[in-house]
Amino acid sequence: MTPERWQRVKELFHDALERPADERAAFLAETCGDDAEARAALERLLDAHARADDFLETPAVGTAIEASRPPLTGRVIGHYEVRGRLGVGGMGEVYEAYDRRLKRSVAIKLVPSSDPRAQARLWREAEHASGLNHPNICVVHEIGEAEGHAYIVMEHVRGRPLAEAIPEEGLPVERALGYALQITGALAEAHEHGIVHRDLKSANVMVTPEGRVKVLDFGLARRLADSVSGPPVETSSWTMPGMIAGTLSYMAPEVLRGERADARSDVWAMGIVLHEMLTGERPFAGQTPFELSSVILSGSPRPLPSHVPAGLVVVIRKCLEKDPAARYPTAAELQAALTAPRLGRQSLGARLAASLLEWRPQGWGAPALLMIGLLLLAGLAVSPRWQRLMRLSGGGEIQSLVVLPLANTSGDPAQDYLSDGLTEALIADLGTIGSLRVTSRTTAMSYRGTNKTIPQIGRELGVDAVVEGSMARESNRVRITARLVEAATDRQLRALTYEGSVREILLLKREAVREIAGGMRARLTPRDEAHLNLVRTVDPEAYEEYLKGRYYWSKRTEESLRTAVEHFEAAVRGDPTYAPAHAALADSYNQLGTVMLGSAPPSVMRPRAAEAAIRALQIDSELAEAHATLGFIKHYDWQWAEAERELRRALELNPSYSLAHIWYANFLVCRKRLDEAVAEVRKAEELDPLSMVVLTNVGWTLDLAGRLPEAVEEYRKALELDAGYVQAHWRLGDAYARLGRYDEAAREVERAVALTRRSPSSLARLAQMYAKSGRRIESKALLDELLVLSRRQYVSPHGISFAYLLLGDDSRGFEWLEKAYAERSNGIAYLAIDPELVPWHGDPRFRDLLRRVGLPE
Repeated sequence: MTPERWQRVKELFHDALERPADERAAFLAETCGDDAEARAALERLLDAHARADDFLETPAVGTAIEASRPPLTGRVIGHYEVRGRLGVGGMGEVYEAYDRRLKRSVAIKLVPSSDPRAQARLWREAEHASGLNHPNICVVHEIGEAEGHAYIVMEHVRGRPLAEAIPEEGLPVERALGYALQITGALAEAHEHGIVHRDLKSANVMVTPEGRVKVLDFGLARRLADSVSGPPVETSSWTMPGMIAGTLSYMAPEVLRGERADARSDVWAMGIVLHEMLTGERPFAGQTPFELSSVILSGSPRPLPSHVPAGLVVVIRKCLEKDPAARYPTAAELQAALTAPRLGRQSLGARLAASLLEWRPQGWGAPALLMIGLLLLAGLAVSPRWQRLMRLSGGGEIQSLVVLPLANTSGDPAQDYLSDGLTEALIADLGTIGSLRVTSRTTAMSYRGTNKTIPQIGRELGVDAVVEGSMARESNRVRITARLVEAATDRQLRALTYEGSVREILLLKREAVREIAGGMRARLTPRDEAHLNLVRTVDPEAYEEYLKGRYYWSKRTEESLRTAVEHFEAAVRGDPTYAPAHAALADSYNQLGTVMLGSAPPSVMRPRAAEAAIRALQIDSELAEAHATLGFIKHYDWQWAEAERELRRALELNPSYSLAHIWYANFLVCRKRLDEAVAEVRKAEELDPLSMVVLTNVGWTLDLAGRLPEAVEEYRKALELDAGYVQAHWRLGDAYARLGRYDEAAREVERAVALTRRSPSSLARLAQMYAKSGRRIESKALLDELLVLSRRQYVSPHGISFAYLLLGDDSRGFEWLEKAYAERSNGIAYLAIDPELVPWHGDPRFRDLLRRVGLPE
């Protein structure tokens, strides 16, 4: 094509763009007439423009050389017979080809050997993709050069780009999640091998007819540094100095600022793709490249629609944090977040099964279909989620469930304590089955009165089965009804009804647990069998007092804890042989002796707790709650080996006891075993994802592990569940202060002071916060108020010591720290890990204190 003819084609191309898409064919027919060459060039330009509508993705007019080149169809390059052209772009062309040696269809990407930049990109793509082995990454078979062309030969993926598979209103949540898990799996494989994609977008993801995803185009990929800030393993790139690589709509803010892309930049792009899949549009928009760049750098993403589960909204929001440090560090962690129970999703196996059931291939023989099925099953066999689906569909065991709150159908709200108590008892007993994961009480109770379906609840919590039922009491008779339901299908597995006198309530509960366990086909160890056969005898009135105590314990305020103590003490008086009442009493004493909830000195409360916990274990040596509580006591008494032994024993006896995971994580933090601590709180979060206590402790553990942005996110999630949860305000304030956001930090702690009606512990926290932010006069005023209060009520010396230290009065700070040591304040256990105390690590007084407590330096 001559330059003059090419100029005319470009003019017609721009004229065509100004017309609606459905009028362009008639326009081409009219303007080109019999000029087939010009019409073919225009059609290729329009097709390329439709596929590359983003700034920095090669514009259609930049494909002049390739668009004007005659197609290579029918040529033989190497031992590949070139067939139809699949696509064309500024850096080369892609054809379907036939491999004459291996008798198979392949895709072949070619660039002119005369273009060293395009060839370098092609070799880079081949090098990176060929080093990856993952079912969701397009396989590279060969690289070569022949007849003036450099080429790579790849797996021929039949399907269509994800960009074309997304309808205007977006994909259903389940399908979007299914695709997202596959894409993040591919990215995780790349990140694990030190490769960042740098050009992830919906146009670079193919979706096969059966719903399998393939990530393409590693041409912009670059090897990651050994760390985010370290030197790169490989620094060369096909991009020129100062050139930004990638597609603007998917480009992370740090890349736009000229910084090096890393795994977190791919996470940002994945957030864009997720938003695009769910809504049909990208989260950032602009009329010009400058406007779009400005929105990406400083604007907020478009809101997600209400049908997107809240947990998924949180994940996408984290992906699209402007600060890379606030995002998931790798695609593997993003993938883990997408599988979290609170996202409200089906299992991957269920989605793949649904995709297979919907697939209706045309013109395929039975042998071919059978072979495809076998290959798919072979590939999926290693997936735990697929295995789980196969177990359930084949009548296998259930591995996870939630017990929904038993409805009180007595018509008497005063009996709520009984229905709640029975619910908690079922959760506790089923949780002792080692092969079963049971959702914890707080999350289960959040579904009280829900109108959600069983499949919805199952998807949200990621469980195989749901137990639901009711309790009715009339005079001295009680009736329990329940049913075990397979979550994914709403199929009833077992139904049961028990009725008897209130005196037989523990026997009724035992029978219900055994029936549920039988319906689950759970693997029971001899210990499990013995536990399920055990029926504790207890005085009925004492048991009612115990259930009332549990009801008030769950409210987790100082007032409710004191009421719980009254009921537990009454239960112990009524039946001194009932071990759970002793253990619950110990838990209450422990919490009343903490500055977070109570206002009593630990030197008074902890010995009471120890006595009650030991008494519980003397009665029942396999009571998980008693071992956990004793571990808590040993931890804060600095009996480190005994504490770990008791906490681990509790988790052996009841792996689903979320508080035991939290308390063990707290212990591990003190020992500076931070990776283990994070793993433990994540287990607790999986068991109890809607618990403010759990979420706040997850945040605190991440905070102490130096992962502040993630910690802030967890604190915010806790406050979204309950804006009045004091501990989350305290912890969030501390995190903001360490981030230098002192005004926000002060507001959080001031909110805690208001919520607690100026409790001494909150005032001490605020005095510390003001000291950190330079508000010394206000800090000293609060400190004086605390000293006056300490003359007539208990004030933790630990809080006062920190205020003095932060004000620069080391002498008084260590004086009060010694008082905290003498009473074994809970905070003393965290001296070695508390980031506020780093300036004093070299002080001989501090080092001596660490030695006496037995903490690592």
